[in-house]
Amino acid sequence: MTQSAPNSTSRRDLILEAATRLFAERGYEGASMADLAESVGLRKASLFHHFASKDALYNAVFERLVHNLGGLVIEAAQTEGSFVERLDLMTDSFVSALGVQVSAARLILRELMDWGPFVRVRFAETWLPVLKAAERFVEDGQREGSFSAELSPRHVILSGLSLYMTTFAIGGVVEQFASSDCFAPDFIEERKKQLRTQLHAMLLRPGYVVQVAAAPQAAAPAPAAAAPATEATETPATPEGETASPSLGH
Repeated sequence: MTQSAPNSTSRRDLILEAATRLFAERGYEGASMADLAESVGLRKASLFHHFASKDALYNAVFERLVHNLGGLVIEAAQTEGSFVERLDLMTDSFVSALGVQVSAARLILRELMDWGPFVRVRFAETWLPVLKAAERFVEDGQREGSFSAELSPRHVILSGLSLYMTTFAIGGVVEQFASSDCFAPDFIEERKKQLRTQLHAMLLRPGYVVQVAAAPQAAAPAPAAAAPATEATETPATPEGETASPSLGH
């Protein structure tokens, strides 16, 4: 019986997740196809059915990371809203993604520091467009007046690489220093909050006031229902100094 497409896709994702973890831990040279096959319960020959070589698997891992993480940066930079709103969206979405993809930050930083086999060949077509999109976002924010004109957009992006990713690549340091698991939901939420504050302090021009959305106002009460219309009765004017007497029916 032919395996269904959803199962095939799921198996491919499992292989990529396991490969991300092993490459992050051992590097490209230290992770063998036999180790990768064993980690997902496959024979080595079956692994080669999905990926023809270790190079092909390594490239697929990074293509997935560029698509998932780089896409978040480009999407946030191009969406509607103020520059501060888009900056916060970029921060929240990127941190959330790194919090879920446990080995991603470690593998990306390792590859960039070693100038490894993927970035050596494909940096210009993969990561560079993401960095350029982020740089244009900062430049546009400076022209619009939200971001400080004193900053170098290029250096802002280089600093951002560290701010966003390093914490999720040094889990042991976070555990010992901050007494927390850097992938715990409460830590991730606090990390988002702290990064938003730090980036506002770094990027916003002096005197810029962050516009806080007004709390929704309670709906105005509905007007009282009008009394049923009745036939108008003309009341004769009462001469000054006299009291009107109730009219009596005949």
